[in-house]
Amino acid sequence: MLSLIQNLRAKNVLALILACFMIASCLLIPGSADTTLEQDKSKYKDLENQLSEIKSSQNKLKESIRKAKEDKNSAIALKTELDKEISLIIEEIDLYNQLISEYNKRGENLSADISELEADMYNAYLKFKERIVTIHEMGSAEYIDFLLESGDFSDFLSRFEYISDLMQFERNVLNGINSDKEELDLKVAQLNVANSRLSEILEDCEEKKADTETKKADANKLIEAYEKDIVKNEQLEREAKQDMDDLKDIMTTLAKQIKNKEEELYAGGLMKWPLDQTYYITSEFGYRTHPVTGQLQSYHNGIDIGTYGGEPPITAPGPGTVIYAGVKGTYGNCVMISHGFDEKGRNIVTLYAHMSRISVKNGQKVQTGTKLGNVGSTGRSTGNHLHLTVMLDGTPVDPGTYIRILPKRLK
Repeated sequence: MLSLIQNLRAKNVLALILACFMIASCLLIPGSADTTLEQDKSKYKDLENQLSEIKSSQNKLKESIRKAKEDKNSAIALKTELDKEISLIIEEIDLYNQLISEYNKRGENLSADISELEADMYNAYLKFKERIVTIHEMGSAEYIDFLLESGDFSDFLSRFEYISDLMQFERNVLNGINSDKEELDLKVAQLNVANSRLSEILEDCEEKKADTETKKADANKLIEAYEKDIVKNEQLEREAKQDMDDLKDIMTTLAKQIKNKEEELYAGGLMKWPLDQTYYITSEFGYRTHPVTGQLQSYHNGIDIGTYGGEPPITAPGPGTVIYAGVKGTYGNCVMISHGFDEKGRNIVTLYAHMSRISVKNGQKVQTGTKLGNVGSTGRSTGNHLHLTVMLDGTPVDPGTYIRILPKRLK
């Protein structure tokens, strides 16, 4: 029993260690969007492994509970058998008590018989003593004189028979005393045997009672131990289930995060030209003389595309999400699109400025070729043109790095 309980408790300790490991690992789950897609996938895989370990632990707990319940039922069956045995022991004790009562009665009877024999022996002793005194006083001559005084032969025979009877009586009295003494000795020996047997029975009864109490205590301890293990394992199973549910919720959130990042993942390669024609690139990316202020070496964070004064449609160069659609300072009507993240987790954003009108809304998903609006001259502008900026994590880069620039001619 002790070995079984120790095994069950060892399983409980293992379950607790696994549960603690799960909780600690959950603290490592990212809560920031700064992690890369590959990092999120790797952590999701780790969570799957942890979930598998928790499920394994939960299955072990269920098996422990099943085994403990099975053992508890076995212990209850054992206790039932012990109860039967105890009932038999109690019946046996009752029989012993009856025997004890019987021996007590027998002892009382023997004591009475002994007392009676002792009285008879004492009386016989007194009579014998009295007769001895009489014979001593008469002497043997008295018997002869008693016979010679007979009147005739018939009287002689009567006197002789009397003397013979008297002597026979004396012999009988002596023999009776000896017989009573032997009977007394026998009954005393029987009483001693009875008393000895009675002591053995009493001792046996005490052992039976002690054995009964021990078996009762063992049975109750056995059942109590299994009940405690069942309660503990059931609590651990509930905790493991709760931990598993919590972990599933975290994994669901992480899976959504992964899905969103996959949807926002930059497809790679060069994106499409945003206008329906080549038109003119009137201002390159980098330093220039500002066309409005005239400032020399003014940094230009994109390219300007002239459209001969027209307002052709502007289309999305690639799939993405509109993150801004509205008036933006000197840019006038402006649209910004997030095209997702590159392999290093950097966000790629394109910006379209000076639009005459906007055709998309903030948060809208767009595909390659979706109309964003029309070329215009809103904001700080000297005429109809499209200002196009490409940013990598908020830093402008040469648009030609991500957009296929069609053959162009500077004005």
